[in-house]
Amino acid sequence: MVKHWRAGWAAGSPTDPNFPFGVVQLAGNLGDPLQLPIFRFVGQTQSTGVLPTSALPNSFLATAYDLGDAASPFGAVHCRYKSDVGVRLALGARRLAYGEYQLHVQPVFESARASTAPDGAVSVTLAFTDTGAKGLALLPMNISKAHDMTNWTGTTPFEVCTPPSLTTAEGHALLELCGANDTSFAGWRLAPTTTLGAGGNTIVLGGLATQPMAVRFAWRAYPCEFKGCGVASAAEGIPPPPFWALVERS
Repeated sequence: MVKHWRAGWAAGSPTDPNFPFGVVQLAGNLGDPLQLPIFRFVGQTQSTGVLPTSALPNSFLATAYDLGDAASPFGAVHCRYKSDVGVRLALGARRLAYGEYQLHVQPVFESARASTAPDGAVSVTLAFTDTGAKGLALLPMNISKAHDMTNWTGTTPFEVCTPPSLTTAEGHALLELCGANDTSFAGWRLAPTTTLGAGGNTIVLGGLATQPMAVRFAWRAYPCEFKGCGVASAAEGIPPPPFWALVERS
């Protein structure tokens, strides 16, 4: 679609054929809890969680999944908090199109690394970039009581996956159970503890019995009510895009 629009504008006007393009990541919606987060990550960002990508160059992303609006007369996915979406789009446009690189657009997930302490305690450290003027903040989660998201208690927006023991005869690849396209809750559980690391650019998931294979964040169709998804830049109040990632294991 973007290629078609760019080509059309360039053919009919002096518009740059590769003009900057902003994408709004789909807002919260009701229904199947796992299909929409898969589309946000795989479909809208080509399994990277961010823009631009090789498939969609010269583009930028504005999150909207945290703007829960189940009562919207236009349907929850068409939430009424347009000013928030507009501000987030404007920040991305100012950085990409106008070179205002000092602006904070949104926190961006970078890596997940597991470690095991001498006493056997396992943790996963999540590193982020572009965390804003004061780093990340862990905020109270505001989970919908009216819309069951299955296995989503509201204590943390982070889940880790440790696949059950498999045999070759079962015919299942591990990534089918813990992957970004996983449409079940098998193997996934909420991180027992979630703490902010020193410096405000890392989050530590602790209390784990074993090193997990994968981690995911805000992985629900309707993950929270308005700005209640648990993590945002402290000064600017912008959440990172939802993500799935393999955990680098020690």
